[in-house]
Amino acid sequence: MSFSYETEDGYALGKWVDKQRQRKSKLSKSRIRKLESLKIWVWNKNIADWEEGFQQLLIYGEENGHYLVSRGYKTKDGYNLSSWVNNQRGRKRTLSSNRIKKLKSVKGWVWNVNEEQWERGYAYMVEYSKKEGNCLVPVNKITEDGYTLGRWVNKQRTRKKTMSKDRQKRLEDISGWVWAARKK
Repeated sequence: MSFSYETEDGYALGKWVDKQRQRKSKLSKSRIRKLESLKIWVWNKNIADWEEGFQQLLIYGEENGHYLVSRGYKTKDGYNLSSWVNNQRGRKRTLSSNRIKKLKSVKGWVWNVNEEQWERGYAYMVEYSKKEGNCLVPVNKITEDGYTLGRWVNKQRTRKKTMSKDRQKRLEDISGWVWAARKK
């Protein structure tokens, strides 16, 4: 729950929760027990914030059928899920093993979006080559499910000089692959 969260009737619940966390050492044992009896209660705001992001990610996946959150995406209630997701990917080396495990348990979660997108394009290219018998993909070619294969192929051809040798070889191993689709 964010600090600015308010209930429908305008009660500043986010501020109240924050105040309870700050005053834990001054709260009566009875109040501490009441708060801790709530299934969603956590004393540590960092843990609460992470869990909120994780729950928002799960909701996003259910609603969209994937977990590739677009840049700048915010939920209907204003939660910046794009930022949370990018932070997890950027902090992979410092995340706790528990958090890494939770993210890995999400079918469709990827740590490296660029790698995932390249692999997706590559798979479409292999499929196209098998079906058409060549790799002369028209620039405006869009697959039946909406993937812009023509643009992906064009990018690969223009990026040959900066592309890894491994990717170059993988493309060259596709039957019919050519770097220059047109001769001038």
